[in-house]
Amino acid sequence: MSTQHGKFATALECMDGRTQKAVSDFVKEKFQVDYVDAITEAGIDGKLGSETIDQNLFDSTKIKIEISVNGHGSRNIIIAGHDECAGNPVDYKTHKKHLLKTKERIKNLEVVLENGVEVISIFVSHKDGNWAAKEI
Repeated sequence: MSTQHGKFATALECMDGRTQKAVSDFVKEKFQVDYVDAITEAGIDGKLGSETIDQNLFDSTKIKIEISVNGHGSRNIIIAGHDECAGNPVDYKTHKKHLLKTKERIKNLEVVLENGVEVISIFVSHKDGNWAAKEI
């Protein structure tokens, strides 16, 4: 779905500015969207995907997802984690676990279920001086 201003997707991503372009480029290419609504928090995958979820952050994120889906027509949500994360300084295996748990939690939100929103997880790696995103 697109608004009068273009087609949107939603990214739940770290506040780390080094990774945001890679996330945006990945999302725009994969889903053929014009804009990416960014919901950022340091180490967001760990805070939403660990066993002890940050409930205040989850509630705030849910409101922002509702705005993106209902206000901008977003039909794709991407949860991103990345190498060298200061907010969630864990190994890849743990990031993957957090990303997949976050994905499951987001997929079960009422606004996601009612609107047929697709939810995926990606990981942004740092190689040869470049940041590149891949779906997991």
